[in-house]
Amino acid sequence: MMLSGLEIITRKLVLSLRNVAIQQQPCGVDLRLRQISKWTIPGTLDFSNSKRQAAHTSILPFTLQTPTSTSTPQSKIWRK
Repeated sequence: MMLSGLEIITRKLVLSLRNVAIQQQPCGVDLRLRQISKWTIPGTLDFSNSKRQAAHTSILPFTLQTPTSTSTPQSKIWRK
């Protein structure tokens, strides 16, 4: 079952939106990212957990580029 943006917001399934008028869409809600990370070193699992290690990550920086096509002033494209 797909929920509309209005249903998602009305049911409070997503909270703390910065701008409901912009982020609410007919087929959902546009979300913002705080950061994107990539795995740099794999984690390790074992049966006893004596050698368990969490995977290491590094943050990928954002580069903001304004689209050249016709779009709303709030639209932005994030590229890696």
